[in-house]
Amino acid sequence: MARFVVDEISRARAQKWLQAHPELAHLRLQSRSDLLTLCSGPEDDASKHARIRRVGVGLWALEVSTQRGRWEGTLDRGALEATLDALTGYPWLLAPRD
Repeated sequence: MARFVVDEISRARAQKWLQAHPELAHLRLQSRSDLLTLCSGPEDDASKHARIRRVGVGLWALEVSTQRGRWEGTLDRGALEATLDALTGYPWLLAPRD
């Protein structure tokens, strides 16, 4: 199955979305292959809050981190900004972690 890699345009759009939400200033983006991951904390020991997987040309799927450190898919799928907007429905995921 072919993977749809995160391109620079998609990464820039996600970064713009993140900057438009000042309450999420503690988060940063990491990208790898077909994933955009929202992280916080030190670079060498980052806490991963949520990730968005590119599953098609214009289709992204939201995955959330569980307490056991695994990833669980949600029913949230759609365009990049719509999938990022779905994150606001999970405020506990995006809260700063001490």
